[in-house]
Amino acid sequence: MKALIVILCILALVINAYSGVLLINETDIAGSGDDGGDGGDGGDGGDGGDGGDGGDGGDGGDGTPANITYAQMPERKLYEIFQYDQEIFFETYWSNTTTGNWTRMTISSDGQMREKVPGIKKERDGFGTTHSVMEMNGLFTGALTVVIAGSDSETATITAAYDINRYDYKDLDEKNIIQTLTFINLSLDAPLPSFDLQVPIAMEGKLRTFVDPNTPVETSIEDRVFGQGQNLSVSDTGNITQGYSTYGWDVEATEEMNGFDTVRLNVSTTLWADENWTGLPFYRKFWISSEVSQPVKFETYTGMHFEDEEGEFYIITKLTKTLQTSGFTKGSQPIPWGSCQATGDSGSHFKTKNPIGDYESWEFMGEAGESYGDSSSSFRFSPQEAIDYAISNTGEDGGLQQFLDTYNTPDNPVFISEAWYNASLEHPNFPNDVSGTYGWNLTFSKPNTEITDWRERRNLHERYNVLVQEEWEKSNLPLSQDYTSSTHIEKDLGTINGTGWLKKSSLPTKVLTISSLEDILRDDPEIEAGLYHPITNRIDWGDGETHVYLTQDDGETEEGAFDVLMQFTDFSMPRVKYGWAVQKGGAFATGDMFMAAVDAGTGQYVYVAEISTNIPVGDLFF
Repeated sequence: MKALIVILCILALVINAYSGVLLINETDIAGSGDDGGDGGDGGDGGDGGDGGDGGDGGDGGDGTPANITYAQMPERKLYEIFQYDQEIFFETYWSNTTTGNWTRMTISSDGQMREKVPGIKKERDGFGTTHSVMEMNGLFTGALTVVIAGSDSETATITAAYDINRYDYKDLDEKNIIQTLTFINLSLDAPLPSFDLQVPIAMEGKLRTFVDPNTPVETSIEDRVFGQGQNLSVSDTGNITQGYSTYGWDVEATEEMNGFDTVRLNVSTTLWADENWTGLPFYRKFWISSEVSQPVKFETYTGMHFEDEEGEFYIITKLTKTLQTSGFTKGSQPIPWGSCQATGDSGSHFKTKNPIGDYESWEFMGEAGESYGDSSSSFRFSPQEAIDYAISNTGEDGGLQQFLDTYNTPDNPVFISEAWYNASLEHPNFPNDVSGTYGWNLTFSKPNTEITDWRERRNLHERYNVLVQEEWEKSNLPLSQDYTSSTHIEKDLGTINGTGWLKKSSLPTKVLTISSLEDILRDDPEIEAGLYHPITNRIDWGDGETHVYLTQDDGETEEGAFDVLMQFTDFSMPRVKYGWAVQKGGAFATGDMFMAAVDAGTGQYVYVAEISTNIPVGDLFF
């Protein structure tokens, strides 16, 4: 897992610069003002060294006053180009007083960022509707160094290079981003210390993401402070409340920055404070010019140092991007806001359900649908068949039926929180030959509404897992097209750890059928090319490497600090409460993988992802 965290830390830190927002844990923020303050205490590092210097504080620039008394950022225009220099520093450290064990990871990077507005184009939202959009493009290139040290291993220094090309498509009427597209190239020039890998790691990836376009667009703190045309003069101050946090801002000085007259603006807040914790101080600085429609410079810095009788922990993050001298090309045309003219349901701008989909009521999970089992369907074994067989044939002492009798109540019914479908065909290239093994791996869950801590939930045993398979065999008689089928329990794990996260009442009353899931996936040309067999035009099950699965997600995670990194940067995967997904490829065995996901309640595309590495992906996880 350490290798994956290194890689995704790099990607998240770099891509985050595009949005201008970075939140990585915790407290002990040092300094503001003209000289930027100190970098914070890096910790003593246990027996392994001095713990680092904790990074630098904010760079306040050269301090030369600008020949202005105020600034007002102009509106963006088409064909603008910005060229920034970008610096990244990230360090985390922990030690255990009892054992003396300690670990430190440091990532530092110098790179460049080119941001531009190429123009207006047509793109589809998650419901398949084509919109006129403003295209925004950010290209990140650079080199970095990763240093991993610890009490139980030799210090390893890893050099790497990245090339990340990101596109955002913003609807011209509603001004919300309806689709993102990211291309990733990453190479690590030395093997990671946790693995016996003798070759550099190279990764290529492509990620398309969609969010529900009907979700109200929340104006960012930056737009509320300096993005609405107000004048910013020295000594101006204010407070803005958003969510559970109050952000204070003040204009502290005018300053010349790389040839531009700017005002220097502080924005700060304390995140996640409650009666048990003072919260996370978080600071950002912006240099704003009346000549440039983006900040001339942006800087964010945050960190935490915590120590008690059990041990010590700190984490420090700093990101700076500075517009290069002559790095701004002015736009030539206004953005034609309000010119999309697409229509959705009942005259609204966006649809609320994918019109290709069929949505049916459900008890334990979604149904198969009308086209299940016919010549156009990839599925030979319906979920309801698997459920009925599992209830009637599992376990001793009642098995699944006993589990349902114990936990399934009208007010809080059990439902399937995870389901995996897989097929292993004897003759995958023959469209009409269905010989093979088909299976549903089903996890029934009792929702637990009293316990909210995932660690406590994980230790409960209030889920039931069973794998039901159906075998199809072709007759051995000459010229016969007859088949025989048989069903059996391949694996019955019985009650397993964990509980369901959501009540069924919090999920849609009708969900997408698996037959119309196929139709929606096939409607996207990229997904069709990635998942469907060119001869059969069905989902390509390959050599048992393709899975269709249904999951529930309430937004919580079991990945700890890693998910904090992903959740609070601009590099994060969309999440839905109940979703269908298809994964193709032997990524863990060969390094290649293709995935696509759809919201089970609305049929909206969620993401399309493709990854290729020169080593098995499994080696990055374990």
